[in-house]
Amino acid sequence: MTEAMMVPRPLDEVLAYRNDRVIDSFTSKLDVQRVEAERIFTETLRWLWYVASTKPSKENPEAHGMDAPMFIIDEMWHVFILVTRDYAAFCEKMFGRFIHHDPGSAGAEAHGADYSDTDSPDHIEEALRRTTERKRAKYTDIYEKLGEDVFITWYKVFPQAYPVSAIHRLRKR
Repeated sequence: MTEAMMVPRPLDEVLAYRNDRVIDSFTSKLDVQRVEAERIFTETLRWLWYVASTKPSKENPEAHGMDAPMFIIDEMWHVFILVTRDYAAFCEKMFGRFIHHDPGSAGAEAHGADYSDTDSPDHIEEALRRTTERKRAKYTDIYEKLGEDVFITWYKVFPQAYPVSAIHRLRKR
């Protein structure tokens, strides 16, 4: 079966997955209560489902791009990936394929996103307009597929609770 033909398991089945090793590893690295780590893990599972069920396109080139507001989800994803056998088995069972972590804006360059002129003052306004269009497509897709509550959690609640500076402070030494 080709990647294009693979259909992920239903979201509720993906969200039912539990892994204490991942949660324990996360809480051993960051000073976060277990219940909050479980919540972040659930949102990471939701993100993985979104990635598995969405293909970057010309209309939504940044579908797989991990935005800065979602940094805490990215942290949990890193922890999950390091429990490699569990992560690989989860991906295979839920998505029929391995979901790779590709830093940056996965897919954007392949679908015509041009970042080369963003440093030129003459092109800043146009670059911002294009960036806004790309982000709008992704945000609309997330909102439509996962709902308002998820959108608010990913783009308002988590960034307020876990800005990069807070995550650095939460790291256990």
